[in-house]
Amino acid sequence: MLNNYAIFDTEAGFLQWHGRAASVQAALFVHLKEVGCIDEIADYQFRVLELDDAQYAPLMAWWRAGQWSLDYPPDMPSGEILSAADVIRFMSL
Repeated sequence: MLNNYAIFDTEAGFLQWHGRAASVQAALFVHLKEVGCIDEIADYQFRVLELDDAQYAPLMAWWRAGQWSLDYPPDMPSGEILSAADVIRFMSL
């Protein structure tokens, strides 16, 4: 079963990736495959949100309107914050 995911850059608040995936790990894999490798020592974090369809629709409207902050629409889950090292560990499982 595929779920909706959104991946944010926690520094600038940019929505970096959104789509459907089977798991957090699968969503991160697709995102990282698109952008290339990240450095484990980078001071970088991702915020990953798993969203149901009712949450995903307003997030996509927010994104299409050109919003670029972490103040995404209300009723969104806070998500999970992962460091670059966390992501690399996830990807090596």
